[in-house]
Amino acid sequence: PGSKPAIIALTGHYDTKVFDFPFVGASDGGSSAAWLLEMARATANLKLENTLEFVFLDGEEAVVEWTDTDSVYGSRFDVDRRYRAGSLQQLKALILADMIGDKNLNIRKETQSTDWLKSIIWNTAQSIGYNREFPNDSLEVSDDHIPYLKAGIAAVDLIDFDYPAWHTAQDTLDKVSGRSLKIVGDVVYLSLPEIDRRVSQMR
Repeated sequence: PGSKPAIIALTGHYDTKVFDFPFVGASDGGSSAAWLLEMARATANLKLENTLEFVFLDGEEAVVEWTDTDSVYGSRFDVDRRYRAGSLQQLKALILADMIGDKNLNIRKETQSTDWLKSIIWNTAQSIGYNREFPNDSLEVSDDHIPYLKAGIAAVDLIDFDYPAWHTAQDTLDKVSGRSLKIVGDVVYLSLPEIDRRVSQMR
């Protein structure tokens, strides 16, 4: 909890997709869930003015085929839940982590994500020497951040969409790296004070 009612959310999805073959989802689902648990521990003594909230999302994957209505069930539900409770506008910034376990980490700038959040995070990454893992090139990805963006919430998607084992039987624990999760953790942790200051300046 912070001293102010505004919320900064760290989010990720824990579900995996159902296929007709064994699918573990070690990076696609597993990495973000593990990362969120560790970030909750690591930030326990971090003093921010605004409240830090951890959101574990279900139903990111399509049940049949990815469409606007068959995907991101959990984030769509969360936006609707907050709206109905009259608390949506308290959520000022959201950081989504997805598929961040790749040993060859490559998180490009997601084009739909909020510019000021991207700027803070990428500047932080480059200031601590993670230029290779956080390159300046970009891509567009539909993910759990989209319902929040549509609702007017600042959001950024940190995703390694170049993961070779994506949606294959090879997405197993031997393909992921704790170091990659730590890199994303370091970057986000060190970005949070500036994100917190920016949120405090919002009306």
